[in-house]
Amino acid sequence: MIGRLHLLPAVFNRVIIPQKVFEEIVSQGTGLPGALEISTANWVDVLACKDFQKVQALEDEIDPGESEAIILALEMDADLILLDDYAARAVADRLGLEYTGLLGVLIRAKQMGFVENVRTIMDDLITIANFRVSQSVYDAVVKIVRE
Repeated sequence: MIGRLHLLPAVFNRVIIPQKVFEEIVSQGTGLPGALEISTANWVDVLACKDFQKVQALEDEIDPGESEAIILALEMDADLILLDDYAARAVADRLGLEYTGLLGVLIRAKQMGFVENVRTIMDDLITIANFRVSQSVYDAVVKIVRE
């Protein structure tokens, strides 16, 4: 929604998403910001989970896309999973997965020199995309990136 999707391949080179997340973004999100970009991105790999019983078990706690993402991360022994939802982070933590959120991506992007001003991007996320950030988290990110 804020035109910063290019930061994902800049920071991570390759992003793997489960089929359900692809469907949520591209099929269900047709016409929404990012849908076309994700559908044609050469830096996105769409993979299927092998154990859908585990996915279904997690769906009692979190939404289907996040459930598939967590199980796929476990199946792949992923280094990192991108999650912003609090409940999904709790599940990932319980299962021993390392995670970061959108703000963590912005911090990495700043540290790698891909963005100059994280505060402006966070402000856009809050005002344009209705991204919820507590004042304490906002202040902590600003402090980390020294703005």
